[in-house]
Formats: sequence, structure tokens, C-alpha cells
Amino acid sequence: MIRKITIGIAVTLTFLAGACTARHPGTSPHGDIAGRIEKHLGMVLDKLDATPEQRDKITGITETVKQEAGELRAGIKKSHRAMFEDLMSDNPDAPALHSRLNNSLMRLGNFSHRMLDHLIRISRILEPEQREKLVARYKAAHGN
Repeated sequence: MIRKITIGIAVTLTFLAGACTARHPGTSPHGDIAGRIEKHLGMVLDKLDATPEQRDKITGITETVKQEAGELRAGIKKSHRAMFEDLMSDNPDAPALHSRLNNSLMRLGNFSHRMLDHLIRISRILEPEQREKLVARYKAAHGN
């Protein structure tokens, strides 16, 4: 049951992280994704009857996620640009390309571990009854 809760929160934070680092509203074909996800998170916290203290702590975590995701995205974007330029050259440098790819994957892995740590913090912030409500919502939306 805790695994399903963690997965649900992970999905939410992943979308939040991605959305918050997306293009500015109006330039994305999907509109203001970050705003929609933050609104959804607020609605979920409403349905969980989150206290103001819980909301503050969880919002603080999501702000950290946004910052970390933005830094990750910027670094990977720069690396991808360099990889593309190297690939399009007359003599692509295979060892350098593999090194850049490994570095991007390592940054993504490190980010994923930090996200898991954030999810653990959020899980600990929620009361058992709130986690039960979250599980019920997850099952209703995604099945068993």
C-alpha cells in the first residue's frame, strides 16, 4: 500500500518537476502545465484535509523540486546540444559522446534519488488516515 502511495506521489512530483521547468506559458503547446499541476496538488491536499503546517512543508518540498528540476534540465539541455553538434561533425568523438551520455544519466539518477528522498519526506508529513485517502484516490483513478 505504501508503495502505491509513493508511486502516486512520485508521478505527481515528476510531472511537477517537468512542468515547472517547461517553457514559459504561451510558448508550450500544453499551456501552463506547472500552474495546472500546482492547482491539482492543492486540490489533493484539500481532499486530504491537509493542515496549514503540512501544506507549508509540502509546498516547500515542491519548490525545492522545481529548482532542482530546472538545474537538471538546463544541464542536460546543454549536454544534448553539445552531443548533437559532435554527432553532426565530420568526425564524431565516440568516447566524448559516451562520456556525456553517462554524465547525463548519472545526473538523472542522482536527481531521481533526491526525488525519492522528497517523497519519503512527504510520506512522513502525511498522517496514516491521509495516506489511506491517497491510496483510495489512486486506486479509483488507476485501478489496483
